[in-house]
Amino acid sequence: MAETIAPWPPWLDHAPLGLLALGADGRIGAVNTTLLHLLGTTGEALVGQHRDQLPPPERHLLDGAWATVPVPSNGQRPQRWLRSRKEAAGEMTILLIEDLTRVEDLTAERDRLAAEFEHGVNADRATGLLNRAGLLMRLEPQLARCRRYGAQLAVVKIAVSLPDQPSPAPAVARIIHDQLRWADMAAHLEPGSFLIALPETDAAGANEMLQRLAGRLALELGAVPVVAHGVTEWQPGDDTAALLRRAENAMIQGGLEQTAGE
Repeated sequence: MAETIAPWPPWLDHAPLGLLALGADGRIGAVNTTLLHLLGTTGEALVGQHRDQLPPPERHLLDGAWATVPVPSNGQRPQRWLRSRKEAAGEMTILLIEDLTRVEDLTAERDRLAAEFEHGVNADRATGLLNRAGLLMRLEPQLARCRRYGAQLAVVKIAVSLPDQPSPAPAVARIIHDQLRWADMAAHLEPGSFLIALPETDAAGANEMLQRLAGRLALELGAVPVVAHGVTEWQPGDDTAALLRRAENAMIQGGLEQTAGE
């Protein structure tokens, strides 16, 4: 550490907080050993430097705004998250710098686990698609957009049967997922039954998607597995239940028409 007189007692040199003394001229007058460890640097590299000469992470710390500042790794230190605040000490300003890296790591881990939990609660275990609860949660904001802006929303419901495959749902789900755009959503509601919601799409566009999907299913599964399908659009006054009920009725009607035509 550079030869300098620190404006704090010697026992604070290894305090849990990093300490930095900033002169009225904007130059660093002293730092403690804890701060050198946090920044992965030496006293000679800091003491005497003007705050404006420091790289951005360290310079932001000297603002003392009590905001968390990410300090990237540099070969001498791991990435850290630091926070500082200012305390007046005569003509000098003392910055107290706290290491929040562990807190940030725990927060990130909490958020990751929460996302995994939410996905598990709202996902169908057999296929990875949404389950009914997840579908209802994702559909409601889309219906709100329809009500507010008059946006389009088409819904496709299909029933799939592959007698020679006892558990075709995962394979069908994979093919459905491959046909989706980023804003589309698909759910596995019950064995053999899938629902696809297509924002910014009308019935004609939904039927085009359905034809492509049927072609991919036939190509990859070696059969024509779609037993029945129904297509509907959001209409003014629809809530989620009404929209899904109309899709169900359209699928039932489609199945009856297909049976009558055979």
